[in-house]
Amino acid sequence: MRKLLVLLLIFLLCGFSFIGCELEASEPDTSFTDESKSDASNTDTSLSDIPVEESIDANPIDNNEVNEANPLDNSIKELEELEEVWIETEYEAYETGILDVRVKWYNTLNDEMMFGEFYTLEEKINGSWEKVSKETDINYGFNAIGYGLGTNDARWHTYHLIPYTDGLPLGDYRISASFSRMTLDGNDYGAGKYPDYQVYGYFNVGDTMIKRNITILDDSKIEYLNEEYNFGIYLPKEWEGLQTSTSKETGDEDLDELFRKIDDEFIVMNIRHPKWTVEEPYQDISFAIFRTEQWNDNVAAAVNDDFDLLPLQIPGGGHEFVFRSNPMAYNSSFKGHEEVVEIVGDGHFNSSIHDY
Repeated sequence: MRKLLVLLLIFLLCGFSFIGCELEASEPDTSFTDESKSDASNTDTSLSDIPVEESIDANPIDNNEVNEANPLDNSIKELEELEEVWIETEYEAYETGILDVRVKWYNTLNDEMMFGEFYTLEEKINGSWEKVSKETDINYGFNAIGYGLGTNDARWHTYHLIPYTDGLPLGDYRISASFSRMTLDGNDYGAGKYPDYQVYGYFNVGDTMIKRNITILDDSKIEYLNEEYNFGIYLPKEWEGLQTSTSKETGDEDLDELFRKIDDEFIVMNIRHPKWTVEEPYQDISFAIFRTEQWNDNVAAAVNDDFDLLPLQIPGGGHEFVFRSNPMAYNSSFKGHEEVVEIVGDGHFNSSIHDY
């Protein structure tokens, strides 16, 4: 009998312990719960885990609530504008179906700026600006590249619209981009302290193309633009009326042979001063143009890895072309020789030739 009572007591104690465990398990521990009501809080993905391309342009989670901490939020966030830095689209109006818009960045401060590839495309609808988007399964991304904008400087940049549209219809649009101010009164802000600002480039899409009267920061100069080979040159106003020509010869057979090994379709671009005559020749701006793919494939073998054999690199050409000086065209006895040497410069940081 005593054994039976002991067994009954043990059974009752175990039963109460089991019930207590069940009650405790049914009450979740809220000490580490994210109180945000967003569905995003239930994911294990942190901002550092998201690829650059996805964190820039992935669609936000639709939970009908504003979540300022949501790293996937791509709603329009406007920054302050800096009056002395702005952009202008090359055309005031483009034809329907446009997929590329070239803009010119301007900086009239004595401080350096930097902008990147990322931008948004916006359309004016019922008086307010709304982000343009399209239905697609492609996860478009933007390269993490910084473009420097020097003091009192301007440069061209092309925005490809394909992440947002397969061709714009009629309407009023703007490119919305941001940039960072790198210096204040010539002093670097320091890593992580660069202030960001916003710029807008306005244009409309209609039935005809209308060229914009682009701002020239220095009215003592002109800007020659070559769309075929993606370059521009700032020149003294006396060059207005210049002439261009192309050939397949540099003036030196050995150099021609070397260039043909790199790209058998290379050309020599010559830009001639309008006052040039046979009796009084002016110095030409002369450089060779190679296709980038052929250059990358063949240049090392052509010079046997001795890259000192190559003439001076010239800026311009975008991603499609590589430019190299044509040293055979330069003659110190020609009029304007020193001026042309200064225009060409000796590298990317002091040349008047640039991407377009």
